[in-house]
Amino acid sequence: GLVLSPSAYNQRTGLALICPITSRGKDYPFECNLPAGLKIQGFVLSDHLRCLDWRDRKATFIVKVPKEVVEEAAAKVTALIAG
Repeated sequence: GLVLSPSAYNQRTGLALICPITSRGKDYPFECNLPAGLKIQGFVLSDHLRCLDWRDRKATFIVKVPKEVVEEAAAKVTALIAG
């Protein structure tokens, strides 16, 4: 998944705010397309934000995505929450 929370929060709490990534897009307004050429391909589901215990789940870093993708996902989460 795409981690949206700051690393300081993640390290201090052992938790992370994460949007899952799916391999199939549905042309849904809350999807964010991952650019070609990354180690992982697919679509970020910004309306499926969850808080996960990354230590307990033994989550590992895979790839850093462009800043624009993180900003787009965060903006969509904010729009969803703000209404």
